[in-house]
Amino acid sequence: MTNTYRQAALDAAPVQKNNGIYADILTSRDDHELTGGGKYAEWFEGLRSALDDISRKFGGPGYHYKEGAALEEAQKIYAQNLDAAQKAGDNQTVGKLNILAKTYPWINNTQLGSAKNMAQIMTNTQMPIDQNRFARYMVSSTGAAGKFLPESEYVGENFAEQYNRRAQPLQAKEATVLEKMMTTPPVTASADPIKDPETGKPMPTMFSFLQRYGDKLSGKQLKAIAAEFGADPSIFRYFPRIRTQYAGAQ
Repeated sequence: MTNTYRQAALDAAPVQKNNGIYADILTSRDDHELTGGGKYAEWFEGLRSALDDISRKFGGPGYHYKEGAALEEAQKIYAQNLDAAQKAGDNQTVGKLNILAKTYPWINNTQLGSAKNMAQIMTNTQMPIDQNRFARYMVSSTGAAGKFLPESEYVGENFAEQYNRRAQPLQAKEATVLEKMMTTPPVTASADPIKDPETGKPMPTMFSFLQRYGDKLSGKQLKAIAAEFGADPSIFRYFPRIRTQYAGAQ
């Protein structure tokens, strides 16, 4: 049986890398800086562009915000056009607006809401990467059948059953761990805030710390962080920059 997850894993890897960057932005934000450009510029442009298009679709003027009231105006346009789309039976636009509401950190979505959403997105994206890794493991333990087939080609007829049985409980736990990392500020052993080496300001979340500087940490430090969050060190495979025995091969 062919390993149908190999290409899916290759496709998912760059998406997961972007997920980490995106999750860092969404869950470590200062609400007063969301519309101020800098690292938030791409995020805000995505929200602005989507709402602008939807507003014009329903005959509105588009999204023209004033400084200091950008998110309030976004919320207003969101509510107006959600109502218009629902009355028009435009399920596609309703779905798009619902995704905007769940994904972007604005008035009706808290940091915790963004963390829950991004943690789920990341565990879902990781699935084909893990399936491919598990399939490769099975290749090395299939005995004679595996010896006569190229690596990653033989999976076995009960692959999906084996994978799901092992992976589903782990994925649920990992989503909870990632969510906690996205909402917990990192501290030292003496409970002092860990500061950003670039800005000197306290790091907003453990997830941000690992996303930005995890590749600078030792295996011992990473193992301690995993233990702190009640996770297996394999949790660090969600951080592509971390290359240690705890990160795992992509």
